[in-house]
Amino acid sequence: MSEPSSNAEPPTGRLLLWNLSILVALGLITFNVHQLNQNLAKAGEADIRQQFWIISQPGHTAEQRTRAMQELIRWGNLEWASAKLGDLNLDGIELPGAVLAGADLQGTRFVKANLRGINFDNCALQLTDFSDCELSESSGASADLYRSQLPRAKMHRAQYESARFQEAKLPGAELLLANLVEADFLMADLAGADLAGANLTEARLEATVLRDANLSLCRLTGAIVKDTDFTNSNWWRARGLNSAVLADLIARFAPNTNASLELKVDYEAWLQKRTAPEK
Repeated sequence: MSEPSSNAEPPTGRLLLWNLSILVALGLITFNVHQLNQNLAKAGEADIRQQFWIISQPGHTAEQRTRAMQELIRWGNLEWASAKLGDLNLDGIELPGAVLAGADLQGTRFVKANLRGINFDNCALQLTDFSDCELSESSGASADLYRSQLPRAKMHRAQYESARFQEAKLPGAELLLANLVEADFLMADLAGADLAGANLTEARLEATVLRDANLSLCRLTGAIVKDTDFTNSNWWRARGLNSAVLADLIARFAPNTNASLELKVDYEAWLQKRTAPEK
């Protein structure tokens, strides 16, 4: 029998060499992926800066600013304090959950847009058009919506504490369970709005139109209701109105001849219960 060659490499040596080759290859792949990610991150930062320049500086068209805004939202940009997004046409846009806190959106159109859960905190929204817009669970704390248009807007569980709605138009808006604490609705139009369960504690409703509005379980504790129009609204189903205010509303805003039979029956039942002698 012949002797094994003295030059033959032990199997363990070949295995070690093979493992070393794999480790080297994996190291090279990891390095290349890291470099690629760094390059992509740098490219992304450069793109973000470029898009923010477009929406912050004059000289760019509305179309360019719209595209830049959408690109920044896609990149997850959270800083909009100096962004100039006013007078854009964003009708029908899909921006659920976007964060636009502090942005200037004066005069922008969002007709029939999906803005569910969007963050408009501290935004400039004067003269903005939200007609038929989905704004449920959105927030706009301290936002300025002076003379904004919100007819038929859906704002279920929206959070607009201390927001300014002076002279805003919200006919037919759905504000169920909305947080409107200390909101300013001076001379706003809420005709036919659904405010069931909304919190209007200490809100300013001076000269506000609440004609035909649903106020069931709406909290009005401390609200200013001077010259407020409660015509054919179910104000008696609200919460927090004191005796003096209720007496004034009974005298001036009982359901009139144009009110529905259901509203009249409900009012009479409430009034009888209120005036019934205690047993």
